Amino acid sequence: MTLKALYDSALTVLQQTGQEDARASLRILLEDVLHFSVSDLYIRPESPVPEDLLEKFQACVKRLAGAEPLAYILGSCEFMGLPFQVSPAVLVPRPDTECLVEWILEDWKGKNASFADLGTGSGCIPVSLLHHAPTLLGSACDISPEALEVARGNAQLNQIQNLVFYQGDLLEAFPKESRFDFIVSNPPYITEEAMQSLPANVKREPFLALYGGTDGLDFYRRIVERAKTYLVPGGLLYFEIGYDQGKRVPELLAAAGYSHIQVRKDYAGLDRCVKAQWAPAEKE
Repeated sequence: MTLKALYDSALTVLQQTGQEDARASLRILLEDVLHFSVSDLYIRPESPVPEDLLEKFQACVKRLAGAEPLAYILGSCEFMGLPFQVSPAVLVPRPDTECLVEWILEDWKGKNASFADLGTGSGCIPVSLLHHAPTLLGSACDISPEALEVARGNAQLNQIQNLVFYQGDLLEAFPKESRFDFIVSNPPYITEEAMQSLPANVKREPFLALYGGTDGLDFYRRIVERAKTYLVPGGLLYFEIGYDQGKRVPELLAAAGYSHIQVRKDYAGLDRCVKAQWAPAEKE
């Protein structure tokens, strides 16, 4: 089969399943599986596709048509310019989260500070932070041992040394004497109602990494209270939030005694990140 014929047949299959990003996904598969560039599709459309690669490509298209995330099919994705291994045990890293990492780097790059990442998943947040700001010292946790295996692999893949992993439920995973200059989390924040209308491929990602309770705020409530014990005086708390949580999460933080609360938008202009400072009174 020729390259153009294979591409056209695969595009038809994916479009029939209603996939909006079918063309983009296929172009990635062209390069990753067939080792053809996108330009080859137009310059050398009659190029024959080797039989072994043809079968591999068609198997990937079948998985895509079944709503499996492309990153799971490839086993990897890119985040902050770095390679990350992914599996069905972890949430697929998204560009929205890069906004959170970039904000933290603005505040802490070049400084000596310790931090904790809660619910690390693939490890994309702490690994990226430590790659771009190697003077930091990181700790990360996840309740899932399978997710931690992926995160450890990504730390090794990107040659990150100053990162310690703990298995457990949010801050309960860390030693009680731990104190951090800042804490970061991209917690599950999808509401019960929104879970019903998620795209089919997103529903294939871990439920535990998506569902944030009836109103999507369960994990924020827990972290906001417990973080007080683990932050140094004046320490910072960073969250990724849902696009419609730019008011409610800051309200939780303010009610709990945090100050200097800020909201930052993502590349699409939607509320995406929140930062707040914990500065307890002297008697505390």
